[in-house]
Amino acid sequence: MNSKNIYMLGIKGVGMTSLALLYHRMGNTVSGSDVQHEFITDTVLQKYGIKVHDGFDASHIAEHFDEIVVSGAHAHTQNVEFNELLKQHISHKTHAEALGAVMNHFKLKISVCGTHGKTTSSSMLATIFAQSHLKGAHHIGVPTFSGLDGGAYSGDEYIIVEADEYANNPFTDKTPRFNFQHPDIIYCTNIDYDHPDIYASLAEVQNAFIAFMRNSISQGGKVVYCADDPGMSKVVSELAHDHVFSYGLSKSADLVVQDVVDDEKVTQFKAVFKGNDMGEYTLQVGGMHNVLNAAGALLTSQLADLQPEVARVGLAQFYGSARRFELKTQHNSTYVYDDYAHHPKEIAAVVSATRNKFPHHRIVVIFQPHTVSRTNAYAADFERALQLADKAYVMSVFYF
Repeated sequence: MNSKNIYMLGIKGVGMTSLALLYHRMGNTVSGSDVQHEFITDTVLQKYGIKVHDGFDASHIAEHFDEIVVSGAHAHTQNVEFNELLKQHISHKTHAEALGAVMNHFKLKISVCGTHGKTTSSSMLATIFAQSHLKGAHHIGVPTFSGLDGGAYSGDEYIIVEADEYANNPFTDKTPRFNFQHPDIIYCTNIDYDHPDIYASLAEVQNAFIAFMRNSISQGGKVVYCADDPGMSKVVSELAHDHVFSYGLSKSADLVVQDVVDDEKVTQFKAVFKGNDMGEYTLQVGGMHNVLNAAGALLTSQLADLQPEVARVGLAQFYGSARRFELKTQHNSTYVYDDYAHHPKEIAAVVSATRNKFPHHRIVVIFQPHTVSRTNAYAADFERALQLADKAYVMSVFYF
C-alpha cells in the first residue's frame, strides 16, 4: 500500500483505535478526533504519537485527507464533523468498510466471529501466529492483549481480524459489519441472540451468519465452529459440509477436547484431531469457555498449516486481553477483576470461571448494563445470571 494521510472520526473506540494502529504500522499518517472523555485507548494512541483532537469541530477536516473513516457511533447528523462531510460531499468509509478494504491486501485472511468470546479467541489466535515464522497483521477490539497491541503489522502473509455482526451504521445501514470481509477462514465461537436493536430474533442473527459463511465458502473458504453450541446447528445445516470443521467436547467433532482440568491451580486440556493425538495444552486463563476458545484457535491454526507445537507455545503464553477477566488490583486475599461481559450468558460464564479459580472466596459483582435495548430484552436473564454471585450491584445503563 502507498502511504496515505488518514483521518478517523471517533478514533478512540476500541475498533477504531486498532484500525488506527494497523494503518500507522503499515506506514500511514493517522490522526483523528473524539469526545474529551477518558478512554481505555488513550494510552496506546499516545504511545504511537497519533494525534487526537479533543472534541469535534468542522475545521478538523478542512485539511485534505486521502481517506476518512467514520465510527458508527458518530455517523449521524448531530456530529458537526460528519455533517461537514455530508455538506462538502467528501467521500468517507465506515470502520467496517475500511477494515474490509485493508484485509484484501493480505495473502491469508482469517475472520473470528461469534456472539460471545470472539475478542479472546482472536487474541489467542494472534498470539499463536506471533510464534510462527509468518509475518502478518491483526485487528482486534482491545487496546492490548498479552503484551501485543490490538492493531499490529509486520508483513502481508496473513491477517487476523475480529468480525462483528452488528450494523455497519446503526442509524442508516443495517448491513452486518462482517459482510465487508472476504476471509479464507472463518472461526465462529458460537451464535446467540444479541443486538435486539438490530435483530428481531435468533433466526435473524443466524441468517446473517449463514450469509457471511456461504459467501466465504463460495470463494473456497473454510468455516471453524463449536460443535457444542446449539445456536450453530441451524447454521451448519445450511453450509457445504466439506468446508466446515468442528471442535468441542462432542465426540463427533473434528477436534475433540478431552481430559479437561480447570481449577484454582491450572487449566489444561488434551486435543484429538480426526483420531490423531495432538497432545496437551496449558492455559493461563481459566473457565470452560476459554478451553473451548483455545480449542477453536488451535483448530484454526491447523487449517492454516501451523504446527501443533506453535499453537501449544502460543496458548501457553496467552495471559488474557484487556477487560477480559483482567486483574486490576489485589490486596491480601481480595482480588478485583474487570470484564466486559455484557450479555447474561457472558456474566454466567465469568462467575462460573471465578468460582473455579477461587472456590473459597465470596464473589461480588458490580454490573453496568450496556445499552437500553439489551437491558430491556434480557432483564430476567440478567437477574438469573447475577444471582449466581454472592452479591450483585447494578449501576445505571451505559448509553454511549
